[in-house]
Amino acid sequence: MLERESELQAITAQLDRACAGDGSLTVVEGPAGIGKTTLLRAAASLAGERGMRVLRARGGILEQDLEYGLVRQFVERPVLQAPPERRAALLAGPAAPAAAVLGLAPLPSDGGPGHDPAADILHALQWVVANLADDGPLLLVLDDAHWGDGASLRAGGYLARRLEGLPVALLVGTRNDEPGSQQRLLAELFGAADAHYLRPQPLSGDGVARMLGAAFGGGVPSPALVAACDHATGGNPFLLVELAAELANAHETPDAVPVETVAQAGPLAVRRSLLLRLGHLGEPALLLARAIATLGGEGELRHAAAIAGLPLGVAGGAADALTAA
Repeated sequence: MLERESELQAITAQLDRACAGDGSLTVVEGPAGIGKTTLLRAAASLAGERGMRVLRARGGILEQDLEYGLVRQFVERPVLQAPPERRAALLAGPAAPAAAVLGLAPLPSDGGPGHDPAADILHALQWVVANLADDGPLLLVLDDAHWGDGASLRAGGYLARRLEGLPVALLVGTRNDEPGSQQRLLAELFGAADAHYLRPQPLSGDGVARMLGAAFGGGVPSPALVAACDHATGGNPFLLVELAAELANAHETPDAVPVETVAQAGPLAVRRSLLLRLGHLGEPALLLARAIATLGGEGELRHAAAIAGLPLGVAGGAADALTAA
């Protein structure tokens, strides 16, 4: 949680407003590894200190096509585990169509021309959240929203525009650099909902030094080591934590780290993360990335395409995907 004081202050203010009956939407946006999930976890802890109920959901590539998957993560358990009388109250009146999303009733039938049953479901899901908030202030935490299903994200956007007067804080974490995700839909929905955006920045040189010192149990890293680690990670907290841990595992003190070896370090967690992100881009991008690595990052596209066994046009599209990612 280094250098995140302003973000925590904004989240704290949002939670306090929700406890006072004024709901709002905050979006924590940034690239992979910048610390969005850490902030969301801190928000959940702060909400718990205030007696707020915390409901969580998280997007995932394998769940993008699961209609209302995120919505079910949020409300399925609190609704289904409620006593029968309370469950009936949660799904009463305008909230009734939400029962179909939770598998408690048949899906609504087509009401004929000019009537969209999906609109009824959106309205109903908003009422389920409002009914849950009758028991006390709520914090809804949605992480990795960029991998959410479209139906759930539309429901979230619908709710976000109707939070005024509800003791509900909606906190969303999303990447802004992930090709093939729901970024465009999120921008449309949450822009219309007058979201407050938090964009955590890379750590400063002082933050990098403090992170390295903590990894070595309090040792003071040299300016050269700090600069090398800052350059290698760009101040990205995830990359820096993993790099610092690998250096600390291999050396007793910061002074024992040969600065010239920092750029060659390859922490296992970073490799896994990289391979996972490459896998999202498709086989041509993965083949091209391997070919570029074989060339040591040098050469022209035609050289890498030949090593990867890809037609030049396919390799060009893969290069564009890699650059975007």
